[in-house]
Order: sequence, then C-alpha cells, then structure tokens
Amino acid sequence: MLQLHICNAADFTSFSVDSYADFLDPDECARANRMREPAAVRFLQARFMCKRLLADQLGVSLRQVNFAYTENGKPFLPTAPNLQFSISHCRGAVAVGIASYPIGVDIEDMDRGKKSRAWESPEHFLNAATATAVHSAPPADKAQVFTLLWTLLESQVKLRDSSIVRAARHLRIALERSEQPWQVRASQDEHGTGVAWRSWSQGGQVVSVAMDSASATNHEGAAEVEIYRWPECRQIALAMLARG
Repeated sequence: MLQLHICNAADFTSFSVDSYADFLDPDECARANRMREPAAVRFLQARFMCKRLLADQLGVSLRQVNFAYTENGKPFLPTAPNLQFSISHCRGAVAVGIASYPIGVDIEDMDRGKKSRAWESPEHFLNAATATAVHSAPPADKAQVFTLLWTLLESQVKLRDSSIVRAARHLRIALERSEQPWQVRASQDEHGTGVAWRSWSQGGQVVSVAMDSASATNHEGAAEVEIYRWPECRQIALAMLARG
C-alpha cells in the first residue's frame, strides 16, 4: 500500500531555529539557513513531515532518521532501504509519499501567476508531442492539463532518479480526454516504459504519484493509494484526474 500525506500551506508548522535542529542534520540546517523564508518554510515542513512519518514507521526518534543522497540528489534511507519515500512541495502544499516499493511524487500549483503561465508555451517545458494536449485543451482547462502533464513528468523523474532535462525532451505522454479520470499512456522507450501513474486535484494543486508497473501489479494493493490530510492524519478523498 502507498500512503500519500498532504499538508496545505495554512497548516504548515512554525519552526524556530532551535526546533528544526531537532530533526535536521547539520547539512540540512545549513541549507535551510541559506534559503529565503517562503522556500525555507516549505523545505522545513516537507522534511519534518517525511521524517516524522518514517520515524513512526520504523519506531525510532526523529534524530535517528538521516538521509543519504544519490548522485542526482534523491534522498533515501541507508538504514532502511526497503522503505521508500518521495517528497514534493509547492507554494500551496507539501506532499510526502511512503511505500514499500519505489515511487515518485510531485505536487504543483495550477495558478502560478501571470509571470509563470507555462501552459501558454508548453513546448518549452514538455516533449513536443506531449505539449499538443495542452494546445488542444479548451482555454479554461489549459492550466490544469499542463500542470497534470508536468506532475506526471516530475514524478516519473523522481521514480527513476533521472534527469528532468532529458525526460522533458523525450518523455511522450498521451492523455485521453474523453472523460475523467483520463487514461495516461507513455511512449515505450527508456523514459516511459513500465511506469504507472495516479493523479488527483486538491484545491488549487495537482498531485501525481508514479510507480513501476510491476509494483502496481505484483504487490497486493500497490495500485491503491491511501491519502491523508496532515496534521490530523485524517484519510481523505481527492478528485482523480488520471490513471495509467
């Protein structure tokens, strides 16, 4: 089973320097101190949520949850390699996924302001074939369609621990627009083969989870996702956008 925990910005915890030193290692503290406030707040919330959830799973203290990083910067737990997780945050929310198999999670705001209307030029961010889904969408749907496709791309990159630049150039995603939840299909190449997705809308965000197709079929219940609202850990239901 995959657990997805979402915290809206209104529910972010307020951390003092002393309090975040309780769950960040020295390198993470230095990283937080270099950030400006909006980014630092999201970083601290994401790290706290993820470490709290992992500590609860492992039955250890927050101080005992220390990340290592791959060459691409993906965090993992060297002391518990079978416990997989993925972290994402945007202006409006933080999302943390926990599972016993590899996953990738991405959450993005649909409204990024007039200075970042990426859906007006999707070919600058997505494979040209993928970008056609944005161009062909009704004007009222363009922001949602672009954000959906972008979160699919980002979640796949996190799953594969790969390059966003290479995936944005080569990953071709087909989006069936007959009805929601839209069916999502990726091209059968190194950037798309064997990926299964689930995507939802919540408030002004879209969140997507990527997993190996083998995990979705071989692990009992793997294709299902339990979604919780932080900090109450209350199970919630979101509007599903796509699956594939």
